[in-house]
Amino acid sequence: MENTSSIKQEKSIQLLFFSPYFYPYISGITQYPYRLFSEDKIACKTTCLTFQYDLSLKRQEEINTNLNVRRMPFLFRISKGFISPSSLNYFWNEAKKTDIVVINLPSFEGIVLSLIAKLMGKPLLILLHCEVQLPFSVANTVINFVLNCGVALQLLCADKIIVETKDYFANMWPYILFENKISELLPLINNELPDTQFKIKLEILKKNYSHVVGFCGRIAAEKGIEVLLESISELKNVVLLLVGPTGKNVAGEEMYSSRIKQLLETKKIPHMFLGVLSAAELTSFYQSIDVLVLPSVNKTEAFGMVQAEAMIQGVPVVASLLPGVRVPIQLTKMGILTKPHSSSELTQAIQRILSNKEMYTNKNLVITARNIFDSKKTYDSMYSIIRHMIHPIS
Repeated sequence: MENTSSIKQEKSIQLLFFSPYFYPYISGITQYPYRLFSEDKIACKTTCLTFQYDLSLKRQEEINTNLNVRRMPFLFRISKGFISPSSLNYFWNEAKKTDIVVINLPSFEGIVLSLIAKLMGKPLLILLHCEVQLPFSVANTVINFVLNCGVALQLLCADKIIVETKDYFANMWPYILFENKISELLPLINNELPDTQFKIKLEILKKNYSHVVGFCGRIAAEKGIEVLLESISELKNVVLLLVGPTGKNVAGEEMYSSRIKQLLETKKIPHMFLGVLSAAELTSFYQSIDVLVLPSVNKTEAFGMVQAEAMIQGVPVVASLLPGVRVPIQLTKMGILTKPHSSSELTQAIQRILSNKEMYTNKNLVITARNIFDSKKTYDSMYSIIRHMIHPIS
């Protein structure tokens, strides 16, 4: 493992990163690489190619001296994917200038770049987050099949594949074909100091309730929020705080977002949408809730970084017993796992934590969680992988 204190003495690596969606789009798939490449913890100058999913965004934006984002035009979308013939020129021109190509999966659009990387002899690193499982329909079944075939092709081209947990990847259908390329690397976790003023506002907000249940994530179908609402409706004197993007800010999920808002009103659940928060505000949010709930229902959820973020702030978690998603609680013992889609189990788990909180959060458990989710380990390991892919003998 490399020592980051010596990194600044070395020549920066030129890195080309591709993700169909990227900053400022909020999801676990975009937040992890954004934290990875926007900081100066690894000696990489990163060019990120992504699509201009929102026409109000600049076509080119320098985030800082380490990260330059170029947003490519597209003709139209199919589901959440982009059709962009002009991306070929962007991929070819940027690949010529780079030392290593990194592709964010799942996506179909990266096939062209992965083939270009192989043609040019550039090392190809894949960040594989999850499989996509769209809600059932004939059209979505076809889209899922095509997307998974595209992902498999990119994995075949890859020299190295990084996954957040082997527990999740072992349950993916092509696991046996790529086992020798896999490295496990826990994602980077937000650990900013709290925003004091925002925390005061939250304390005022919750003072009329006995307990506060938190949800953090996109308002999207795979999150199982309707299951959470069913369980919350069985609890008394509880307020639900929801953090994350909603509606048109979540690609393809406008109808689901409307459904959730309607359910909240129909079931008369005390709640508040806090929107997208800064890192410091997010820390304040965690410190203001009694339990975080991640009721994910399918394999599109592969880890749930918000679990780890809550745990290092001393907050216990209830999460679904799904591959990958179950790992943070299994590692830290700071929560309860429940069957997906089971609102009754979810209700019981929330009640158990609220009535016996010290069993799921105490000083020793929090110290363990902070050691497990130490960002320095992730930065050091990632830099070591990148450098040795470029200079395999050194």
